Amino acid sequence: KSAFSDIDLSTLIDDVELLSQGDASKEIRRYLQNQQYKNAREVPLDFFEEYDCQNNLPPESYDLDGGFVGRWEEIKTLKKLIKSEQDRIVSITGAGGVGKTAIALRLAYLFLSDHENLFDAIIWFSAKTSKLTDEGIVPLTPGIKSDEQLTTDLLAIVDPKSLESFRNARVPFSSFQQHLYNIFSSQKCLIIIDNLETILQNDTLISLIKDIPRPSQVLITSRKGLGEIERRYPLTDMLEKDAIQLFRIIAKERK
Repeated sequence: KSAFSDIDLSTLIDDVELLSQGDASKEIRRYLQNQQYKNAREVPLDFFEEYDCQNNLPPESYDLDGGFVGRWEEIKTLKKLIKSEQDRIVSITGAGGVGKTAIALRLAYLFLSDHENLFDAIIWFSAKTSKLTDEGIVPLTPGIKSDEQLTTDLLAIVDPKSLESFRNARVPFSSFQQHLYNIFSSQKCLIIIDNLETILQNDTLISLIKDIPRPSQVLITSRKGLGEIERRYPLTDMLEKDAIQLFRIIAKERK
């Protein structure tokens, strides 16, 4: 329920039409034929899910790209890799625009809504410096700038009280970092770093990410990956049937 795109609406309408065959369904069929659902203005509050798992995930916003289509085999494999706990760091690699960010975000929400969710917290940070929109490529302020900033931002999510105490006591930065690692070793957190390639040259930042201890895990999206201590999952082209479906949706939206 975190995202309800045009493809979800189209699928829902098809399903309702399939079920609405009898005389008792006349009003429903008329509602659909007149497209009265387009008059809806408010989404009921109980439509939105509340999660026990601590998280800072951004909203799923795939509508500009036609909605989330296909990629279920990839998600199934990545979910299995993370659940196996054999690899502390998993990287989704591939060319720009192939769908790495969308898959990582969808995967995060699937873990979040799973009643057997493995994680105490799911934390998202993006190092993305630009974004493709209807108006073209627009610059973004990256969410990761330094190891100090990333450490304090992580603590602000998992233990804001200690962060405030450390700041008031003016303890050295190494204490911030050690406390963060203690949390990650006593709780099971999933830390997601999107667009890692933009910070690969920052050695202290990369060291911070590499040293995150078990049982916590790291999921990365990158054109390159870390290159040594990770399980790399190369993302290839979409299945042809999914690509055609996506193309049709975008063509319909763009008229």
